[in-house]
Amino acid sequence: MDATQKLSELLGMSAENEVMEFKEAKNGYSFADLGKYFSALSNEANLKRQSAAWLVFGVNDARQVVGSNYRPARKDLDHLKEEIATAMFNLKMVDTAGGGIRKMFLFQKARFFPMPDYDLSANRVKLMLRGKVLDLDYARLLASNADLSLREIMALDKVQKRQRLDEEETQFLKAKGLIEGRKPNYYIAKPVAQKTGQKATYSKNKAFDKQYYIDFLCKALGEHGSLTRKDIDELLWKKLPDWMSDKQRRSKVGNLLSELRMEGRIMNKGGQKYPQWVLLKEAHKTF
Repeated sequence: MDATQKLSELLGMSAENEVMEFKEAKNGYSFADLGKYFSALSNEANLKRQSAAWLVFGVNDARQVVGSNYRPARKDLDHLKEEIATAMFNLKMVDTAGGGIRKMFLFQKARFFPMPDYDLSANRVKLMLRGKVLDLDYARLLASNADLSLREIMALDKVQKRQRLDEEETQFLKAKGLIEGRKPNYYIAKPVAQKTGQKATYSKNKAFDKQYYIDFLCKALGEHGSLTRKDIDELLWKKLPDWMSDKQRRSKVGNLLSELRMEGRIMNKGGQKYPQWVLLKEAHKTF
């Protein structure tokens, strides 16, 4: 689409909006105001996932094309981009050489906010800043612990957000005793949990050993005579680790039932569709 077509499209819109503004700019325009418009329009375009925003000179309030004498020479207009970029850099509104990304992480750290989420795909850098602390004590620990590098803080923050760790992150967090669990379901280690008031969360993540679930299930079978699969799911569901998905919980319960059946401790007196699990006599004596 050429410039004439684009102008016709913009003039055909019902009103100006967050990503499109008209200015007459008959003989000139304030450089400071121009920088503000560039910043505001580009931010709005980003928030609305638009590829561009438009500030059109030479159009008056009545939507008439009157022309503009603002930098009539093309070379002066092209140089405007460099001037605005330089001004914004001098005002610390932008950074160069990727340093801005690190500053954003440090800024979030200092405010006890979670670390930004970043995406380096599609040949661009995209960061999402969260304005809400997921766990204030945990964030404070990360921000105030001088022994933790920014790299370690970023990795621990991923654990807090239940994001997948890569192999390198896993190795150095395990080496420092900061995480526990099995791939990919890591959780913060006991010393971190104790310092951040997350003892209950740690215990729920750690959960119980297998024998606890076996004993608990067999005791319930002994008390009630029989249990359906739905009964057993309800019995054990909330006692399984918090990090488990519903699919993993179902699999865990299924494995426990299979193990007890193969050991001759329980049997299904129903069928595949409507199972009725009962405790066998020898096993019943133990409970």
